[in-house]
Amino acid sequence: MLRLLSDWNAWAALATLTALEIVLGIDNIVFISILVSRCSPQQALRARQIGLSLAFVFRVAMLFALTWLMKLTYPLFTVFSIGISWRDINPDRRRVVPDRQGDARDSRRGRAAWIRH
Repeated sequence: MLRLLSDWNAWAALATLTALEIVLGIDNIVFISILVSRCSPQQALRARQIGLSLAFVFRVAMLFALTWLMKLTYPLFTVFSIGISWRDINPDRRRVVPDRQGDARDSRRGRAAWIRH
């Protein structure tokens, strides 16, 4: 866990996710404000609160769902005797590390080594 604090990839991922969440949050505020402008002032406050609350709940639920999907390692299908799982479909999870001879190999052996950036 402490290794994550010194890993620049983790900090870059956190910064990217934070920037995306800020942009999506502003987008939600603008969209809900446009929709609420058609309501009466009493309904506008209630509609704005419900809209922003639902946007927050759905965004957190989608993040949890994505985390759950990335933990699925059972092969969905096989291509040329290589099992492809949900984890293999996400290109950000691919890690190529050098082995002792200096050749690049997939860090998760037997997992779709042909899918690389």
